[in-house]
Amino acid sequence: MGIHRIPKGYPGFPWSLLGYSLAWQPVFIQVADIGGIYFISFFLFWVNWALYKVIASVIKHERYFKPDLLLATLVFTISICYGLFKVRDDGGATKSIRVGIIQPNIEQKIKWDEKYQNTTLEKILELTKKASTYNPFIIIWPETAIPFFFQENSILKQRMVKELNDLNSELIFGSPAFERVGKRTEYYNRVYLYSSARGLLDYYDKMHLVPFGEYVPLGDLIPLGSLGEGIGNFNHVGIRVGKQRLMILFK
Repeated sequence: MGIHRIPKGYPGFPWSLLGYSLAWQPVFIQVADIGGIYFISFFLFWVNWALYKVIASVIKHERYFKPDLLLATLVFTISICYGLFKVRDDGGATKSIRVGIIQPNIEQKIKWDEKYQNTTLEKILELTKKASTYNPFIIIWPETAIPFFFQENSILKQRMVKELNDLNSELIFGSPAFERVGKRTEYYNRVYLYSSARGLLDYYDKMHLVPFGEYVPLGDLIPLGSLGEGIGNFNHVGIRVGKQRLMILFK
C-alpha cells in the first residue's frame, strides 16, 4: 500500500487505485463505508497475493497453508457477506427529491473572458428557467459556474439574484471568491447555497485543490504563475467549523 500511495503523494488524490476495478461489482465494494477506497484496494491486493502464493505452491508441489491465507479467506468471506447484506438492505423507506442539473458547456477561454460574462450568465439562467418548469427541489450549477465574484454587489450579481428569486427552489452554484489578508489577496474556489425564498444560506471554500489546475505546487518557491484559465491560483483553506461541505471536482 506504500507503493500504492506514491503516485498520489503531494496532491493527495486517490487516482487510479486498485479498488476502482471493482466499481461495477456492488457486492464487493460495500465495505467502502467502513474503510473507503483504500481498504478495498488493500483487500484486493491481499486476496490476489494469497491466491498467487497458493498457485505458486501448487506448481512447485509444495504445501502452502499459513495464517495469512486463512485470514485473507476470512476477511474475503466477511466482506462478501457484508456486501450481500448491504445490497439487499434498502435502509427503510426513503423520500426522493427532484434535482435539476445545469451543464452550460461553455469553453473555459470564453467563460473567463470579461466580454462574454453576460453571455455566460444568460445561458446558465436560460437553462435554469427550463429546469425550473419541472419543479425541482434543488438546482445544481457546475463548479465556478459564474465568472465573477458573487460576494460583490455587481450588476451581474443583481441580475442573477433577481432571476433566482423568481424560482421556487434552492440552488447550489460555484463562484470564485477572495479575501483580503493584510496586503495580500487570497482567492478561493467557493460553492454557495442559495434559496429563492430565504436568500444566501451558506457557502463552502474548497480545501483540497487540484495541482496545476487550481494552484501550482511549491508556487512560493517556483514562481510559475497560473497554468489555468480564470483568476489564477486558488488558496488552500483549513477546516472551517460549522460550514456545510460539498465535493468539488474530486476526481
